[in-house]
Amino acid sequence: MNIKGKKNHYFICAIVLVLIAGGSFLYNLKSQKSAGEYTNSQDDRVKKSHVDKNGNTVAEYYSKDGVLEEKDYTNDSGKQITENYYPDGTTLQDIIYTDDEGKNVDEQYSPEGEKTAIVKFYTDKEGNDFNENYDLNGNLQSMTKSYTDKENKTVTETYSADKKLEKIEKQYEDKDKKSVTETYTADNKLESIVKNYQDKNQNMVTENYDSKKKLQSTEKQYTDKDDKTITETYDADGKLVKTEKDYFSDDNTKQIHEEYDANGNLQKKTYEDMSN
Repeated sequence: MNIKGKKNHYFICAIVLVLIAGGSFLYNLKSQKSAGEYTNSQDDRVKKSHVDKNGNTVAEYYSKDGVLEEKDYTNDSGKQITENYYPDGTTLQDIIYTDDEGKNVDEQYSPEGEKTAIVKFYTDKEGNDFNENYDLNGNLQSMTKSYTDKENKTVTETYSADKKLEKIEKQYEDKDKKSVTETYTADNKLESIVKNYQDKNQNMVTENYDSKKKLQSTEKQYTDKDDKTITETYDADGKLVKTEKDYFSDDNTKQIHEEYDANGNLQKKTYEDMSN
């Protein structure tokens, strides 16, 4: 090959390399998502970020279908705000922020846009978890305090609006792997015991005991072959008292509830409209 031929050969090779590199660059460029957008691997949501007119970063989380689920941002007062939305992606469900006392505040809204509740939750320096419920005027209605006692039971104390102790609940798992909830009066007297567990047939079982720890009733819940939720209630002697069936209509517009006596006779049937 002469010198001129070599030059032409090198020139053509250079063009090919440039085209390959350029194509690779364009491919990589097209493969990347736009700035400020990525998929959250933990919950498979898409996060989109932008900076508002005040220079604050706004993060929006969308479902795989492109529906807005959550929005996080800092307001003009410097507080971090979280907004959660109903499945339509436009109706606000609740707003969560931290107040001046360091408590987390959850303002809840109905699908019609009306504020329905105000809840404050926080952990004190002793590690106790508090949950305070307020009316729309900011007046305390009730409060719970939760902690783990020395027996490793989760204790929840419920207080009235004037912060008087009303009841105590203790939750734990017993030696039979049953989830136990014991309810006590304000003066620490046992009122009732509820035990929940799954039996060998995968049925969900609830046992109800009185203040003397005597079994009063048992409920067994399962899904039948027609995809109906069946709840069977038995008395203290294990005799069937009633059977309840819950299911949706064929067009999924109504939720149907049926109650049968011990002999299988229909006693009650109600419908709830689910189309709205």
